[in-house]
Amino acid sequence: MIISGVAVLLMICFIVLDVVIRGVFNVSFPGTIELVRVLMILAVFGGMSYAALENAHIRVDILVNLFSRPVKRAVIAAADLLAFCVVLLISIQTFIEARTLWAENANTGLLQIPFAPFALAASVFLLFFAFALLCDFLAAVADTVAEKTKGRFILFGAVVICIILFFASLEPSILPISFSPGIAGVLCLIFMFLLIFLGVHIGAAMAFITLFGFSYLVNPEAGRTLLSMTSISIASDYIWSVFPMFAFLGLIAASIGLGKDIYETAYKWLGHSPGGLASATVAGCSGLAAVVGDSTTGVVTMSAVAYPEMKARGYDEGLMTGCICAGGAIGILIPPSIGLLVYSIITEQSIGKLFLAGLLPGLLETLALVLYISIICKRKPHLGPPGDKTSFKDKILSLKHAWQVVLLFLLVIGGIYTGVFSAYEAAAVGAFTVMIIGIITQRLTFRNFFNGVIEATKMTSFLLFIFVYANALSQFLAISQIPVTLANFVIGLGIHKYGTLFAIIVLYILIGCVMNVLPAMILTLPILYPTVTNLGFDPIWFGVVVTITLEIGVLTPPIGMNVFAMSGIVKEVPIYRIFKGVTPFWLVMILVLLILTVFPQISLILVQLMH
Repeated sequence: MIISGVAVLLMICFIVLDVVIRGVFNVSFPGTIELVRVLMILAVFGGMSYAALENAHIRVDILVNLFSRPVKRAVIAAADLLAFCVVLLISIQTFIEARTLWAENANTGLLQIPFAPFALAASVFLLFFAFALLCDFLAAVADTVAEKTKGRFILFGAVVICIILFFASLEPSILPISFSPGIAGVLCLIFMFLLIFLGVHIGAAMAFITLFGFSYLVNPEAGRTLLSMTSISIASDYIWSVFPMFAFLGLIAASIGLGKDIYETAYKWLGHSPGGLASATVAGCSGLAAVVGDSTTGVVTMSAVAYPEMKARGYDEGLMTGCICAGGAIGILIPPSIGLLVYSIITEQSIGKLFLAGLLPGLLETLALVLYISIICKRKPHLGPPGDKTSFKDKILSLKHAWQVVLLFLLVIGGIYTGVFSAYEAAAVGAFTVMIIGIITQRLTFRNFFNGVIEATKMTSFLLFIFVYANALSQFLAISQIPVTLANFVIGLGIHKYGTLFAIIVLYILIGCVMNVLPAMILTLPILYPTVTNLGFDPIWFGVVVTITLEIGVLTPPIGMNVFAMSGIVKEVPIYRIFKGVTPFWLVMILVLLILTVFPQISLILVQLMH
């Protein structure tokens, strides 16, 4: 874990140094991209075992929770066993890849850094990850055996099924039935989602289906080789470096109190209005989003900062929790947005255009939520009484609390659009700047700095565990021709293109209910994006639509991710009350989505002006 954290810090330093030297002397720091590439291998794989021990890897247990306790434990144990087998195989294949790289004397080029030692380190880290999964499996087995219930028999059956499945993925010729590539691809996708809903780690499920699909359609050696080559090539891709750095930026920004600062400023301007504290919370979430770029950070920060204030003023529980959950969701739309960044990488669209396209919809969404709060609290004052009035002078003076957020936003976004640095370098510049702000304001302690590094590396590991093998899965989808077949099928139906768009929006809302925004994009965009572009929709506009739709999904029952995050922090409010409070905000966001669908110019006008 320490190695992974040091790698992240070194990446930030090298990129910032390159930006400074380039800006001052008009020359680049030699080998920056090469250094970042090899450090990314350590950053991605170094924290995987720690993330497993902390139960941080993303899994969806929506079906598992419907089972009785013995059955649930047996299924989760089997899921851990399958994940162990897959990760152990990837570790072995990565070790073989490291030997190949050593034999071929593969290096980075300019600095001649050999890839083999880093690939070897990745195989060792993956081995530790596999052992962590094995420990989880053995612990579940021990608990099941100790209970002496029928769960022992269910566990035995589940383990046998997992072993059969794994060996079938290594030698699919044992299967008695053969399918065409298209049918095999569809069946594999259905089975992958079943595995995910049964609690298999998302990355492991995608790696398993890739292995099985390639082994079936090509040959077993091709499947194993693809996993090892993908592990190194994708993990060492420069563009993925934005994730550990944006994660670090957001975590440090939250730990030094930027969320509290922006909330206090918003309260001075909006607090006197009906439901003013709730409006300030939504505005504060939007301001924080301009720094951190995700939704969970806004929910966690405002739950700690704004909820106690609203509770002390006698605000309605539903209004308090609803505005925090909905306000936090805006974080994945307002630039710099990690959601739009992922969309950019998968679809190869301009991140600069996507950031511009997300700005006005994000502000429109914020305005709509604040307007709703003002109207409902004016009609029903008991839901959210207004706060103290402040003079215009106090409002102006309150802006001093927001200077750090404004500085970070202008630095990151301004640097991108003036060409001082790229969108990928912006993450490093922002992370370095937030550390400087923390030191200047004396809010950055060694403890929150260390925690920020650890949490950033943990987040990097569990997100990139998905992204790496999602890329491998996309190659399997390509040879099975599912995206092209689906696009041709939809076009052949003769349904109006907005009917298809409506179906896709509903699908994304449903998917957003059960999983995080980023994995949802990774799983679906390789399949749906070709269909959308073939129907003639603007890909930049569609990126905004997808992001807002997934925002709505994280608020939608039965598994709204933001609602569960809120429930974990504010334990005194029952989860059904949170869902009830979120419902009107959900409807407001649906209305905003409808407006953006009817008037796509709202998303595209800044992009057109940029040209």
